[in-house]
Amino acid sequence: MTFKPRKRSIPDGTLRTCLGYPPGRWPNYADIGYMRSPATDELESSPGSSSAPAEGSTGKRVAATAALLVVTAATFSYLIAYAVTNALVSAGVLSRWPADTDPRPRRALIIFVALVTTFLVGAVIARVSNRRQMREIDAMMDETSEAAEEELSREAA
Repeated sequence: MTFKPRKRSIPDGTLRTCLGYPPGRWPNYADIGYMRSPATDELESSPGSSSAPAEGSTGKRVAATAALLVVTAATFSYLIAYAVTNALVSAGVLSRWPADTDPRPRRALIIFVALVTTFLVGAVIARVSNRRQMREIDAMMDETSEAAEEELSREAA
């Protein structure tokens, strides 16, 4: 069966182009907000998977992410403060400092704090942006469902 676009007249006088659905099988526009793809349905119906995270898993993920960021900041601060400084001294770009005034631990601490602060600011920005986008998506869904309800009430009348 081939689907051909056809125009259907609605009682209020507007025209709508629809796919050639069999008579009595017009799509229910109120279900737009609840549409799902078959792949999503299969994932949700599989045993052992749930849409809600398991108890305690959110805290574990946050702790693991924070630990990973701290280790990353420590690694980069060491590399910049010690390895880069040693390479610059051996290349003759920097002069050797006196034995009792090694600036590398202080530089490492400053770089570590700067990196952790940068990670925290980035996390806050991402969280605010995510919240804002989710509110916009919710507003679009509300508008869509309201428009669908209006369409249904006009078709029912």
